[in-house]
Amino acid sequence: MQSRNVNYTTRCAPSKFFDFMNEVKLKDEHIKAIADTPFKEFMRFPRLPVQRTFLNSILDRWDNASSCFILGGKRVFIKPQDIVVILGLSMRGEYIDLKKKLDDCDKQLKDKYFPNVLLSRNLMEENIKKLLEQSLEESLTDFTKLFILYIFNTILFPNASQTTPKFLLHYVNNLEKMHSYAWATAVYEFLVRSISEGAKKKKGYVNGCVMILEPWLREHIILQPGLTTKMVYPRLLRWVGNNYQQAGTHKKYINSLIHTQVTEDITLTNEEKILLPPDKSNMVEEIRRYLEPVLLRIEEKIDTMLVLPTQLQKLRSEEK
Repeated sequence: MQSRNVNYTTRCAPSKFFDFMNEVKLKDEHIKAIADTPFKEFMRFPRLPVQRTFLNSILDRWDNASSCFILGGKRVFIKPQDIVVILGLSMRGEYIDLKKKLDDCDKQLKDKYFPNVLLSRNLMEENIKKLLEQSLEESLTDFTKLFILYIFNTILFPNASQTTPKFLLHYVNNLEKMHSYAWATAVYEFLVRSISEGAKKKKGYVNGCVMILEPWLREHIILQPGLTTKMVYPRLLRWVGNNYQQAGTHKKYINSLIHTQVTEDITLTNEEKILLPPDKSNMVEEIRRYLEPVLLRIEEKIDTMLVLPTQLQKLRSEEK
């Protein structure tokens, strides 16, 4: 695959999220409130940079025609289950509509904290700081919603304008329902759609969670030097510190990969499989095993019902 000399940048800023979290000094109650959401693992993430040299090197290997990366001569697809593995988000639950239109209930949070303006990163930080100055009783629910929107803004759904997409307001409005959505699928779709759009121009901003691309690449490379055998979950934590490539070596490293060093799929652990949707083929088999004795009993009853009229007819004939 010939190099295209792409030039991308991004607003995905996990380091910004880390710095802000340390700046505001959250109380135990705030941390527990976030821990009760699908995004509890993000509170453990270290300060991770998104290096433009790596971003350009990996996106240079993107093949828009087949919507995959060409690595070591192999077509390697990024999949929703890869988001499960790397970020610890779930694919189970309701589909998240990336074009969702807001109803009046959804708009209440926006009108309260972002009246007549976009959901900007700076204003979000200001509002979170103000809520932290208020009593927990009156502020904790709104704090949790805004803090999750801030995770969306800096890590999961960032865009070029540093604003949080408005459709996400609908999905944070009811905190109790947040676990019922397929967040991994939404993160995947938002990212891949942006990569595909960016590939047409070969430059500009790439929206979405591009921070997953480097650990994603590491998980698809076999026998990397210095790899610890210890499995860490989410797997993003497996690739922090010295395991990340140094800036300036990305392109050479990626271009030097050969097919025997690359695997098309990430093997999931049992812990990770729990976050995947139920296997429909297994479900069919389980239903079949459950229904088999029931069907046998029904067949027996049907046979009995068919035999009885014949026996009655024979008895009547004998009586005559």
